Amino acid sequence: MIRAVKVFLLFAVILCKTNFALCSESVTFAAVGDVLLDRDVRKAIQKNGVGYPFELIAKIIKSYDLAFCNLECPLSEPGFPLNKKYVFRGEPGYVKGLAEAGFNVVSLANNHSLDHGREALLETMKVLSNNGLYPVGSGANQKEARAPTLVQVKGLRFAFFGYLDMLPEGIPYLENKPAPAYAQTNEIVNEIRKVRNKVDFVIVSFHWGRENQPVPTMNQVDNAHAIIDAGADIVLGHHPHVLQNVEIYKGRPIVYSLGNFVFDNHSVNQKQSMIFGCEFEKGKIFRPYVIPVVINALQPQIAEGKDADNILSALKDASKSSNVQFIKDNDRFYISDNSTNTEFNVAIGSYDVHGKKILVYTSKIVLLESSGEEVDTLALDDPLLLIRGVDIIVDGQVARLYVILGSLEKKEGGRLSVIPVDLGSNRVGTPSIDSHKELNPWKIVKCDVDGDGNYEICLGVWKKTRYDGKYDNRLFVFSRSGNYIYPKWLGSKLMLPFQDFSFQDIDADKAEELLTLELQPNGIKRIMSYRWNRFGFAGYKEIMDPSDATDFTLRFGNR
Repeated sequence: MIRAVKVFLLFAVILCKTNFALCSESVTFAAVGDVLLDRDVRKAIQKNGVGYPFELIAKIIKSYDLAFCNLECPLSEPGFPLNKKYVFRGEPGYVKGLAEAGFNVVSLANNHSLDHGREALLETMKVLSNNGLYPVGSGANQKEARAPTLVQVKGLRFAFFGYLDMLPEGIPYLENKPAPAYAQTNEIVNEIRKVRNKVDFVIVSFHWGRENQPVPTMNQVDNAHAIIDAGADIVLGHHPHVLQNVEIYKGRPIVYSLGNFVFDNHSVNQKQSMIFGCEFEKGKIFRPYVIPVVINALQPQIAEGKDADNILSALKDASKSSNVQFIKDNDRFYISDNSTNTEFNVAIGSYDVHGKKILVYTSKIVLLESSGEEVDTLALDDPLLLIRGVDIIVDGQVARLYVILGSLEKKEGGRLSVIPVDLGSNRVGTPSIDSHKELNPWKIVKCDVDGDGNYEICLGVWKKTRYDGKYDNRLFVFSRSGNYIYPKWLGSKLMLPFQDFSFQDIDADKAEELLTLELQPNGIKRIMSYRWNRFGFAGYKEIMDPSDATDFTLRFGNR
């Protein structure tokens, strides 16, 4: 049953400031395939400089907020080359070419990342990180390699995973040694579920498939579908060295092979490439597209004329069994499902409760049985008043969703609301809205500040007070009684300006400490902790330097 409810809110007229912590906007994303910086490409770099491979494409790549590639070689000093037919290595200085071209997310989960040994892989990760690029799909051991790389851009949080779907040649698999990430599908599914509600988007890349085959294997298709079912938003593939089909599965793009991007292969189809692009907003992926690219003289460039027609024809042929069509707009070919839809909603919250699933979208809440059957849906019947944030607390057979209701078009305004979901009667209730106005909430998270076993609701707000006329990030804490909420602490500013917050019981006393990401007067960020003292938060203490914290971003996701 689908029901609609109209929600009316009063908005404060306050501009979105640069330090309004989670003031998100559209994020542009591009992904390309294999980048090799050795063999003939190395010769070209030695002759023409590190920027040569990207000269004709850098302007395009730089225009994106996030740009992904698969690096098909370590960037290291000579190590211990493996005994195999193809062994690749680029110089550490070649990273400048990647960085200056605009790439900032780099997969190392491939069958060449260990070509010069395990230490060379660790050196590559360090080289990338030191130059502002995020390595994906590798680590000092398999636990680290399989974990997500977390990136935050314009207030949106992304989890990138990279996996190698084959064992590399010439070196043994060892769980506790540096390597790219190998994993069975069920292990990948578990990793995605761990992070799904702590980030806005999950992007998974695979080094998989058969070389020079334009059609994915059944194993690729089955794995891609399982990964989307687990909560991934985009699946990207590389390794075949040719383009493979594009699919829209359950409203999520899958690119089975992005082909080569910088490579010295010579056959026509190995020189056909593309840029996959899309845009992200809170709760939405929209306008996915491909830009045809051709590799000439080791340099990728935008394909034109007959070259572009041939690439699009190859993509259409490979994708004819998928539910997509390509709509031309200048040099872009937008990917749509068969209804010409190019906008796909993404759940901003997904909760498994008592054998059922609750999916929270920006404009609706869906209750599913364990079989996947939809049993109730509540639609918010106003396109300007949508869900901007959510957390859940389960009391017996009632799951209460605590949400920020507001406009996605305006970052100011918004109200705290409670939406009960009765799991016994399979019904999503109507929202009850807090009476406090002009809070400008930007984050909501459950917490147990006093250790009594009952959750409170903490709201990050952007406002001024009667005692302080300056707008700033502040914290409000609400107690709960059934579907009602009432103030427990309408917080003042903390000691330093803060940009984000979370709660964690760091001293095992059952009460959760407040953790804040604060900006010190010298411009350095630090994680600080505060303890609840019945009247507010006190006990300022530094607990972690974010630059040393591998789980830093995760600490600040909704749990």
